[in-house]
Amino acid sequence: MKSIANLKKHQIFLSDSHLKTILKESKTRNKEFSYKESDFFLDYSKTHLDKKAIMLLNKLAEDRKVEEKLKDLLNGERMNYTENRPALHFAWRASAKNDVRSEGRSVMPEILETRNKMKKICEDISSGKKVGATGKRFLDIVHIGIGGSFLPVKSLINSLSKYKKAGMGIYFIENLDGKELDEVKTKLQPETTLFVISTKSFRTRETMLNASYIKEWIDDNIETGAYRQHMICATANVKNAHQFGILEENILPYKNWVGGRFNSFSPASITLPLLCGWECYERILQGGEAIDLVAKKTAITDFLPYKMAMISVWYRNFWNTTTEGIFPYSKSLGGIIKLIQMLSYESNGKPTENLGSPFVFGEVGSGCEHSLFQKFLQNPEKTLSTFILVKNAMEKGKEEMQKTTNAHAIGFA
Repeated sequence: MKSIANLKKHQIFLSDSHLKTILKESKTRNKEFSYKESDFFLDYSKTHLDKKAIMLLNKLAEDRKVEEKLKDLLNGERMNYTENRPALHFAWRASAKNDVRSEGRSVMPEILETRNKMKKICEDISSGKKVGATGKRFLDIVHIGIGGSFLPVKSLINSLSKYKKAGMGIYFIENLDGKELDEVKTKLQPETTLFVISTKSFRTRETMLNASYIKEWIDDNIETGAYRQHMICATANVKNAHQFGILEENILPYKNWVGGRFNSFSPASITLPLLCGWECYERILQGGEAIDLVAKKTAITDFLPYKMAMISVWYRNFWNTTTEGIFPYSKSLGGIIKLIQMLSYESNGKPTENLGSPFVFGEVGSGCEHSLFQKFLQNPEKTLSTFILVKNAMEKGKEEMQKTTNAHAIGFA
């Protein structure tokens, strides 16, 4: 493919230029190589990119029909080739006024029905209308899941901790670890604890064993069958949920065209509105939908996620950069690292080859400046690094400004 050959040739041309030299040669580079979309600002000036490289990368994307494939995805085509079905996870963040269709039919009626069910559960628990088996209000929530039924919602909850409702505790159980389970149980009262069982297949070994242990614990401490009033389930396998004993009113169904790694907006994230309130959850949905609408209306070359993806392609495929670092300078965004790892590895395929997808790693700054960042100083291999800063935090004192200064300085290193 000619576009690949041209990119390889241009990479050789740029390879003799040190990044510091590139930055010094242009006083307007920060402005020319940055982009703002909604509340997001992307600064990619500290990369081995020039205007020609961007033009050639756009030509590669054109040859690979990236824009057409994005449109096919948003139009409900069967883009999940492995399982021969659509990938419609984005429909779960769509509002009633924005229809999402696949193969000639709207998927929104079933989504809105389940969303209304989610809202009722959240409001009834918040008001005290929905209570445990002994009539006591719920004071703690335990989310049981693994992988895509765990990481997306935990990442969201960590980042939105300031919105957590007073008086409601939150715990997570992911591992098949009796010690972890026992430690959580010592902090709970069975009568006032709600358990969210999140499992797409309702067959995931770790989740089902943990759910079974909890089921027995509730019944042993209250009475036989009491667990049914203490469990909510999000799943694509309603039949198995019924067989486990989950009440119909507590089952939140979704289709198997939602990949686990994209579960941030599906019923698998019911724990978020339970903890932070329905209004907070709706704002999250609105934010996700806003990006989808940008994807539909904007040329792909002006779409921020596309720009970041092509930078990754540039470094992995043409600079032989085998690692990508994710460094959020906010503790509340720390969960995004594992989430991006899962998104990257599962989306790019599970086999590992010499020229496979990059190894994704990361840590929350500033601590990693004294550990992981030694790699940058001592290792000649390049790492494509993304530093994530929060604007509001940047405006709150000297400590936050120091973080910002450090992140910018490291970009020059």
